[in-house]
Amino acid sequence: MPTGGKRYQALLRLAVRGIAALAVLILTTAAVGGPATNGPAPASLPIAPLPDVGGSVIRVVGALAFVLALLFGGLWLVRHWRRFLPGPVRTPELRVLECRALGGRQAVWLVGYRRQRLLLGSTQQGVSLLAQLPDAETDEVAMDATPDFAIAFQHLLQRKP
Repeated sequence: MPTGGKRYQALLRLAVRGIAALAVLILTTAAVGGPATNGPAPASLPIAPLPDVGGSVIRVVGALAFVLALLFGGLWLVRHWRRFLPGPVRTPELRVLECRALGGRQAVWLVGYRRQRLLLGSTQQGVSLLAQLPDAETDEVAMDATPDFAIAFQHLLQRKP
């Protein structure tokens, strides 16, 4: 089963091929222009003028655009359907408050769960509890560990020379 990115690329390729096929159909219809005649038409058969192709082309292109909009809108809804569910949005209770790399695939992690704070060490062999820190007085673990985007962007702009 293809992954999401590959599936999106396959649908995009299919849409481009459909548009190319439609363009070829439109160009060949416009190039023909009318019935081919090998000589003068018999006088007994009246030749009726062909209907205007421009209106039909606009309708076909509009219908194709509508179908493609429905397709991509449906794909977006499939990916983001959880946004439309009723109910409260839960904030994660388990957070990584801080991490320091020690080199060689070793790190020290400060992890918070509700009011508990744990100091963990990770190595190539696994993860171990180094210390259980005192509980936080306030619910600082539940506070957002990542800064607001606007604040982070301001700090980034201030660091640039």
